[in-house]
Amino acid sequence: MGLKEKIMNDYKQAMKDKNDIKKNILNYLISQLRYKRIELGRDLKEEEIISVIKKEIKSRKEAMDLYTSSWHEDMATQEKQALEVLEQYLPPMLDEQQTRELVKMYISKIWGSLTPKSRWKLIGLIMQEHRAEIDPQLLNKIIDEQLNLN
Repeated sequence: MGLKEKIMNDYKQAMKDKNDIKKNILNYLISQLRYKRIELGRDLKEEEIISVIKKEIKSRKEAMDLYTSSWHEDMATQEKQALEVLEQYLPPMLDEQQTRELVKMYISKIWGSLTPKSRWKLIGLIMQEHRAEIDPQLLNKIIDEQLNLN
């Protein structure tokens, strides 16, 4: 079963269970996936679905931070619940150690050493193959460390 089918099935189950929080979040996610499908003019690939989910997660995290800083704890709690639902649909992310090993493997396999010029090519190659399972901020931090920029 694909990711889209899993989301649809979970949405139907949330309606049956009368789980309004999950139902509303998945309904919004489904509508975002439809918008993306219309924008592209074709069915979405798994990576594109994951990209939409990550975008929504980022948006929810920003909203949660905003609500927390403005003492709206009830709204921040709602955003946290939305995050928990959305994160269920992401593949497992590589941790920091796994990301470091991946960067080292790419550097040794392709260049032998990393230069500031080759940095963006390296990021592009890694993200092209591992977009769904890697945190771009962590990747950038590790590459900065490899270049001794931190």
